[in-house]
Amino acid sequence: MFSFLTRRFRKPSVHHPEHAYRVQDTGDALLCMRDSAEKRTMRWDAITDVSIVTTDGGPFFPDVFWRFRDGSGEIVFPQMALGETEVVDRVMKMEGFDFERSNAAMTSTQNAEFLVWKKK
Repeated sequence: MFSFLTRRFRKPSVHHPEHAYRVQDTGDALLCMRDSAEKRTMRWDAITDVSIVTTDGGPFFPDVFWRFRDGSGEIVFPQMALGETEVVDRVMKMEGFDFERSNAAMTSTQNAEFLVWKKK
């Protein structure tokens, strides 16, 4: 009986689609990989701005994304991407990072973009 109950009420494994993304601070660059098939690199010194993009799709779909831009393109990855904590820690240490706008983004439930850092 006990084994039946533990099987019945065991917390199911939850697959997070955000984990298809892996990001890394390599020291000189931001590296973003998606399912090991798509790979983008952006040098930290080339980044022109960083935004947090929110959608109204949560909580059933990813609804917070980080957007990094340089002169030639962008890297976008969802909150909870593997390695996100280390990358975000670095971004928050960049001079001029806007913590107020970051907090506003993290509480947003609407489709919006919050510029949190811009190169001077």
